[in-house]
Amino acid sequence: MSAYIGACIVFYDDSETQKYVDHINVRQYDENWSHDTGCWSFVGHVANGAQDLNLGPDCLIKGTIQHEFLHALGFYHEHTRADRDDFVKVFPENIIDEYEINYDKLPWSLWANVGSPYDIASVMHYGSTFFRTTEAASAGLYAMTDLEDQAFDAQRDRSSSIDMHQVWFTISKTMTREVHKNDIRIFVVDISERQDVF
Repeated sequence: MSAYIGACIVFYDDSETQKYVDHINVRQYDENWSHDTGCWSFVGHVANGAQDLNLGPDCLIKGTIQHEFLHALGFYHEHTRADRDDFVKVFPENIIDEYEINYDKLPWSLWANVGSPYDIASVMHYGSTFFRTTEAASAGLYAMTDLEDQAFDAQRDRSSSIDMHQVWFTISKTMTREVHKNDIRIFVVDISERQDVF
């Protein structure tokens, strides 16, 4: 996995020194399944100290890892944009109750509009079948479609060019000096036996 992200993220095992207090703590399952098997991260830095980002066994593909890191860096799902109803239809009745929050539309006051077009190919966009109920799946219904009622798959190959525009726009607004690839570091303190994945 380091080939995918090593160009801009440096990984450290800081479990001994605890020098880096505010960091992203990447949790990965091990052979004993001692960690959560899901793919998740909080959005943005939510508290002092480490912020957990979880990568279960089905999460270890480039686009999914990018998706979770973008959450940790403060990015919401593309399909929760304040203007999403102009581009997709969401069907809450077809979504598993506990996951409906993942489809909640952001209020205009929370949405960071950087002037980029809606991006259904964003690594931050769900596909039509994400978290739909068993009943909806059996009936051929979807959690979300395009405006023509057509289903679509999530793109998890890589961050789109629009994703990268949003990242660069956000970084350029928060940095006061020129950014070099080695200036951005994410510190990892929980490294499993399966380091080969990274």
